[in-house]
Amino acid sequence: MTNQGRLARACRLVVKVELFDRVKGRFSQEAILDTGAPFSVFPYTVWNINNLSWTPLGSQLLTPQGQVDPEATKWLGVSCELGVIQIALLDETLQRTRSLRAIAKFPLSAPPGRFKQDIILGYHFLMDNTITLTVNPASRATAGNLANVVGFLTIR
Repeated sequence: MTNQGRLARACRLVVKVELFDRVKGRFSQEAILDTGAPFSVFPYTVWNINNLSWTPLGSQLLTPQGQVDPEATKWLGVSCELGVIQIALLDETLQRTRSLRAIAKFPLSAPPGRFKQDIILGYHFLMDNTITLTVNPASRATAGNLANVVGFLTIR
C-alpha cells in the first residue's frame, strides 16, 4: 500500500531449487527468477552455511576494452567471487530436473538488510540451460512455467 492508500503489489517469480550440502546432503529452497539480473547470486548465508560445492571462475570481470570493472563482481556492495554451481529445480510434486548449470556471484560476506537468504537465478541461468520462460500474469495459482524442465513458477 502506498502512502496515498493505493495498492501497489510487488511480485516476484519464484521456483524451488535443490542444492547439495556436502555435510548434510540435499535440501531445497525457493529462488527468485530475475531476468534483469545478468548472473545468478547465491548469498553468503546460503553457500557458506550450507557447505555448497561450487567452482570458482575468478574475482574480476573485464570490460570489452580489457579494463577491470570493479563493480561487476559486487552484489549489494559486497565483493563476490564468480563461480559455477550445479543445481536442480523441483516441481510441486518434488520431481527433480536434470542437473542445471548456474554461473553465479558468491558474496564473500553477508550484506546488510533483508536479502541475506534470497537466491537469485539470473538471465544467464535460462540461457545456459536452454530454458524457455513462459509467464501468465493473469493466473493466481501459477505464474507460468519453464519449458524443457519440470516445475511451475509461483508468485511471492
